Amino acid sequence: WNARQANALPFSWVAFAFLFRIGFTVTYGFLFLRYYNGDDTWMLHREIEEEFGQLMNDPQMFFLEPFYFKELFAHETPGTGFHYYLMDWENWIICKPLALLQPLTEGNYYCQAILFNLLPFWGNLLLYRYFITAYPDRRKTVYFILFLFPPLVFWWSGLRSDGLLLFFSALLMAGASMLIKDKKTRGWINL
Repeated sequence: WNARQANALPFSWVAFAFLFRIGFTVTYGFLFLRYYNGDDTWMLHREIEEEFGQLMNDPQMFFLEPFYFKELFAHETPGTGFHYYLMDWENWIICKPLALLQPLTEGNYYCQAILFNLLPFWGNLLLYRYFITAYPDRRKTVYFILFLFPPLVFWWSGLRSDGLLLFFSALLMAGASMLIKDKKTRGWINL
């Protein structure tokens, strides 16, 4: 508990970092819609709407679709099928949870993106704790790089799988660090 408090960010820093990220989330969505006629995040937004339609019309398919392996055998080779199956999973892992939140977001891209960004932001917080443990005298530098460095914040702020990779990588690093430090499985529970 004491180590957690020692590595904690002040609430005002966390709030500012999240508001900064929301600003980039809105900017990202606006720029790519206005100047590039949408990008993959806007395609994911449309897929979220389709997933929500599937949830309303065929809930069984909505929940079981990721476990149908038809894509594996729908191509010339199993390797090609596996490639497309993994691409589907990349979309499902973003779209299906956000489709469940569709009544809350009312289908608004920006609301979906902000909710989605809670996970990558938590990843940033975990990485901050991890790096501060290793470099306690570099708090401001680590904070700036993880939370305020524009290129990173911009690319991590859209509806992209990059944000999930950040979150799960940070979760793995933080959990492994706790396991090594505590030498107990309790480390995973503390996350």
